[in-house]
Amino acid sequence: MKKCRMSRKIIILIVLIVLHLIPVWCFKYFPTQDGASHIYNAYVLKEYHHPDNSQLREVYELNSTLFPNWTSHALLLILMYIFPPIICEKVVLSLCIVLLPLSLFYFINGFKNTNTYFGLVGFIFAYNYLLHMGFYNFVLSMSIFFFTLGYWWRIKKEMSVYHIVMIYIQLLLIYFTHFHSYVLLLFAMTFLAIYLFLYEIVKDISSENPESNLLLPRLRESITKVKSVLIFLGILLPAYFMFLNHYLYLADKHVNKGYKGFEWLWDYFLSMKSLVSFRDEHILIGQTLLLVLTIAFILTIIYRIFDTTKNEESKSNNPKWTLYIMEADGLFILSMLITVLYFITPWSGFSGGWINDRFHLYIYLVLLPFFFIPHHKRINHVIAGMIIVLSLWHLGLNIQTYSLLNRDIKEALSLNGIDNENTILMSIPGEWNGTSDQLGFVPKYVAPFGHIECHLIINKGVAYLNNYEANTDHFPLRYKNKDLPADYVIVWRTAYDDVEGLEEEYEMIDSTNYNRLYRRKP
Repeated sequence: MKKCRMSRKIIILIVLIVLHLIPVWCFKYFPTQDGASHIYNAYVLKEYHHPDNSQLREVYELNSTLFPNWTSHALLLILMYIFPPIICEKVVLSLCIVLLPLSLFYFINGFKNTNTYFGLVGFIFAYNYLLHMGFYNFVLSMSIFFFTLGYWWRIKKEMSVYHIVMIYIQLLLIYFTHFHSYVLLLFAMTFLAIYLFLYEIVKDISSENPESNLLLPRLRESITKVKSVLIFLGILLPAYFMFLNHYLYLADKHVNKGYKGFEWLWDYFLSMKSLVSFRDEHILIGQTLLLVLTIAFILTIIYRIFDTTKNEESKSNNPKWTLYIMEADGLFILSMLITVLYFITPWSGFSGGWINDRFHLYIYLVLLPFFFIPHHKRINHVIAGMIIVLSLWHLGLNIQTYSLLNRDIKEALSLNGIDNENTILMSIPGEWNGTSDQLGFVPKYVAPFGHIECHLIINKGVAYLNNYEANTDHFPLRYKNKDLPADYVIVWRTAYDDVEGLEEEYEMIDSTNYNRLYRRKP
C-alpha cells in the first residue's frame, strides 16, 4: 500500500509538471516583458566577435564583470550553440517553472512533522508576476534558495568539509544568479542558526532530566553549542564579505530609493499581486490560496494544542513546551521578518528594483514546512485537492491569455523588410505598452510587447539602440556608442503622430495593425 501511495504521488507530480510545461512549448512565444531582450542579448554575446558584425562592436561593449546577474545569460549563451534562440528561452523557462515546486518538495521534506503536499503550492507560484516580467535570474534563484536552505537544514548538525564545500558551491551559484535571493539566503541561514542555538539552550535549562541538572555537564554542553554556532557564523564570513562588497558597490551606484506607500503595499499583500501579471482575474486565485493557507495555519495551531498524542509524549524527559514549540517554528518567525522587510524596504534603488515584489513571494514559501495536520486524511486530501485546483485554474487563465497574446505578437512581428545584416535598428517608443487587440485592453501589470522587436533582429547581426540592458551595469552588455544613426526604425501605433520629420530621412516599407517599419533612404 505504501508503494502504491508513493507511486500515486509521483504520478500526480509528473502529470502536474507536464501540464505546467504546456504553455511554454505549445505556443511559439511566451509573453514576457523582458524575455525577448534576454534572448537578443545572449545572441549578441555569441556573435559579438564575428568578423561580419562590426555594427555590434560599434554600438556595444562587453561587460565582463562578475556581477550577481549572470546565470540565465550564460545559460542562454551556452544553449545557443545547440538550439535556435527561441528554443533556448523555452529551456530556461522550463527550468524556472519545474525547479520551483521540486525545490519546495525538497525543502519541506527536510523537516519533521510537516505535510509534504504543501510543495504543490510551488506550481501556483511558478507562474508568478516576476516570471512574466522576464526576470529569469530571480525566478531561478528562488529554486536555488530552497534547495540550499533545505540542504543546510539536513546537515546543520554535522558540518564536514564536504558539506561546507557543497554549501559554498550553492552560495556562489545563487550569488551569480540574483543578489536579492543571495542576501535573503544568508539572512535566513544566520537567523535559523541563532534560533536553533537559543532553542537548544532554553531546552537544556528547562529539561527535567536529572543528569542535566549537574552544573558541569550543562556548562560543557552550553560551551559546545556556543562554539558550534560561532564556527558556523565564521564559516559564513567569506559569504558576508561578498554581500558587503556588492552592497557597497550598489549603494554607491544607486543613491535614489523609491518607496511604495503603505496603501499600495497592503493592497498588493492582500490581493496576492505577486501572482497577477496580465489580468485581475488571478487576484481571486491568490486570495483563495491565502484563505487555504490561513485555514491550514489555524488547523496546525489547533492540532498542537489539542492533539492527545502529545499528552502521551509529555512523559518524556524533554520539557513540555517542546511539544508546542518546535525547531521548524523558526521558519514562522523568519516569514514574519520577511513580511516586515516587505513593508519597510524600498521598491527600487538597488540592482533590478521590484524589491517588495520579491519579498512577497518568499513570505509564503518559507512558511510551508510549518504546516502540519496529521491523522486527518480527509482534511489533507481536501487541502491538497484545493491547491491542485487553484494551480490548474491559474494555469488555465494563463493559457487563455497566452493564446490571445500570441496572435497579437505574431501580428506585430509580421513586419518584413529588415533584410540587410550588420545594420542598426531603433524603436519609437523604446518600450511599448499598448492595447492588446485580442484581449481588448492594455495588459495591466506586464508589458508583453515591451521588447518583442528583438525577435525580428536575432540572427541578423543588427545592433539595437533601445536595448535597455545596455543602459545598466548588471547585464553582460553596455553601450559603447548609442548616438549612431539607425538604418531601420520601428514606430508603434501610439507614436505615429510623434515622429514628425521622420519621413524626410526614412521611407515606410511595411506596416501591421501594431507598427510600421521605416528604412533610411539611400
